Amino acid sequence: MKCLIVDDEPLAREVVKSYIGKLPFLEFVAEFATATHAMVYLHRHEVDLIFLDIQMPDMSGLQFLNALQKRPKVIMTTAYREYALDGFNLGVVDYLLKPIPFERFAKAVERAVANTAVPAPVHEAPKVLMVQTGKKLVKLEQEAIIYIEGMKDYARLHLRDKRVITKQTLISFERELPIQFCRIHKSYIANLNLLEEMEGRQLKVAGINLPIGKSYQKALKEKIEGLMI
Repeated sequence: MKCLIVDDEPLAREVVKSYIGKLPFLEFVAEFATATHAMVYLHRHEVDLIFLDIQMPDMSGLQFLNALQKRPKVIMTTAYREYALDGFNLGVVDYLLKPIPFERFAKAVERAVANTAVPAPVHEAPKVLMVQTGKKLVKLEQEAIIYIEGMKDYARLHLRDKRVITKQTLISFERELPIQFCRIHKSYIANLNLLEEMEGRQLKVAGINLPIGKSYQKALKEKIEGLMI
């Protein structure tokens, strides 16, 4: 993978460059202290992976990403944890906090390589959730669930193509469902795999806006950062 480094700190660039040199499947091709110079380079050359700082003087890493029409895979490198959500929304491969340990660097690169490789056909059955609705037991694909709404004595599961009502508490769903399902409000659990954006106390999943409870805001942000990091 051809690698480009964009960071205004010379020492940070040297660290990443030395790490690239330790992995035989990576090739260092160029480094820049500003996003504008990197953008000029990308108009003339193709790269597979960018190690990108966020806070830079002329143009931030986030502005740089938004400006790119053809975007290679990107691993963010920064000293600021609070930008993880922005990276998540822009679809970056991973988010590395400085100072970066080599083991963490290697793990991020593995993700980039895995996302690049053409996967072999896999016929794995989707993960399912069994839900009691009335006198019937219904099998639902977990990833089809957009969000779950608590309705006093029962819960309503909102899927892409239907709604399912069951006498089950949100707490029981929290215990049963995997990590990407997160309690965001006293009345809602959302599927973060379908997250599109978060602004203030509003979360958008699969085109649907949901409120974020004030007491859940911090835990939600940490959950999103955990899924990234």
